Amino acid sequence: MEKEFLPNFFTIMVHLLIHLVDEVKLGGPVHYRWMYPIERYLAFLKSHVSNKAQPEGSIAEGFLLWETITFCSRYLESVETVFSRPKRNEDGVPNINNYIFNSGGRVIGKKENVRLDDRSLMQAHRYILLHSDEMKPVLDEFIQQKRQQENQVGRSQSNEYIESQWIIKEFADWLQNQVHNLDDSTTEGN
Repeated sequence: MEKEFLPNFFTIMVHLLIHLVDEVKLGGPVHYRWMYPIERYLAFLKSHVSNKAQPEGSIAEGFLLWETITFCSRYLESVETVFSRPKRNEDGVPNINNYIFNSGGRVIGKKENVRLDDRSLMQAHRYILLHSDEMKPVLDEFIQQKRQQENQVGRSQSNEYIESQWIIKEFADWLQNQVHNLDDSTTEGN
């Protein structure tokens, strides 16, 4: 093989690939011979050692204590236990129908409050308005009204820049007025 391959080929990781195929053929599926679960369990048992002079007794006492607490915690309702605690990486949103973008999740890590300046806040607001599928008909209605106001219904190619300026400068305020008008009309009707 040394005549065919460069000496760099014989690093341990590349050499391991040669033997992995034989291991799969001989050993079968990996979950029957994988040591990771056993090593995790041994680390769990080792965490019970409090007296290094007699580790077996510490492990036995610690494991018995853990089993007792686990058994008793099945019957406690108002206390957070192993069984009632939420999962470590629970990413579900409880009421997804009310969430506008249908994506769940939670923030992992340190929470940090950020105060946006007015320009950044307007940009974020505009981004949400323009990238929501539910807002597409409302945006089209706004463009139609602006075209009628400006008497520019016939021209379309040269108006792309003007229409984008309308959207940037006026769409959020127009939408807010529409919502207030709708809100006022429903309160008057009641």
